[in-house]
Amino acid sequence: MHLSLIVATLVGSSMGATIQQDKSFCKAYLQTFDLEHRSPSLFCKFLTADNNFREVAGIKQETVDQTCACVSKYPKYAKSTKPKVKAAPKKASKQSKAAQILQNQIAGPKAFCQAWLNETVVKDVSPFKKIKPARLSTLCDHLVNPPVTTISAEDLAAPNLFLNPTFQGSGQTDPAGKADNLDGNLNLPDWDHSGGMIRITEDGNITKIFGQRLQLYTYHTALQQNNSVFQTVSDLEVGKKYHIYISEAWGCIENNTGGQSNKKDLCQQSIQVDGKAIWTRKSAEGKKGPKAFYPTKYQINGPHVFEATETEHTIRFLNKHKKGLTNGSSFWGLYNVTMTGPW
Repeated sequence: MHLSLIVATLVGSSMGATIQQDKSFCKAYLQTFDLEHRSPSLFCKFLTADNNFREVAGIKQETVDQTCACVSKYPKYAKSTKPKVKAAPKKASKQSKAAQILQNQIAGPKAFCQAWLNETVVKDVSPFKKIKPARLSTLCDHLVNPPVTTISAEDLAAPNLFLNPTFQGSGQTDPAGKADNLDGNLNLPDWDHSGGMIRITEDGNITKIFGQRLQLYTYHTALQQNNSVFQTVSDLEVGKKYHIYISEAWGCIENNTGGQSNKKDLCQQSIQVDGKAIWTRKSAEGKKGPKAFYPTKYQINGPHVFEATETEHTIRFLNKHKKGLTNGSSFWGLYNVTMTGPW
């Protein structure tokens, strides 16, 4: 599990069933295990218990035998060297707080929690001091199964008026191309786009729970200082309100601003309806979000409300970078977008 048990599994598989208890071997063998676990001896007892955990986690029996043989014979080498993790902010999400608590006990807590939460694992004993099994299950649930939306119940139950709201597609634009040939190999069904660098990428986040995302980048050159994706939504009711939510991450980077780096409008993201902004974020150099401890990949932003004045409106997600700068970029990552109504 994470480095210690993955490394140990590879070592164990190469050694076969032979258990080595040489002092120098065990001292070296336990270094990674100690670095990855707050309570090495307690975790070894947990691994050797009849709880089905190691089977679910895919940990080889010879790995457990070798590790715990060294722990048992040389307990002085089974002392944690795991560094402490900074506490999550008071206003952090349940997921962030759970991650901080569990990362102080074991490296790679998500992998541990995925196995722990398996219904076949017996949860009568916790491998962590001062964390009882019931609380451990709660923490793991908060970490592995965080709420992926804060959209209201009414909006959540309503149909999403956007087509392809999760930006399923592939490829990217060619921001180095000429003004009339920037499309590159971007394939983004149901959406139009303009300017800058736009690409579809698989989320590299360790939690792997968000899937694909749309990335909007701007750079300092004239062709790349703003970009957008947009879609025309039809069959709207004039005089009725509509709600827009976005699941996003963002950042503003500028390395040579000519004294403009502290200006709040250095980078800008906005949601526009027929060219008029209904929401705008302006940020200075070095600002980014969301400010979450773990994972730092997305936040729900909304609802942003507008009233329909026509039966169709073009909704645009625009990312801009201040003109006249010589270096730097801005970034807007969108995982999904939601539009509901009429209200």
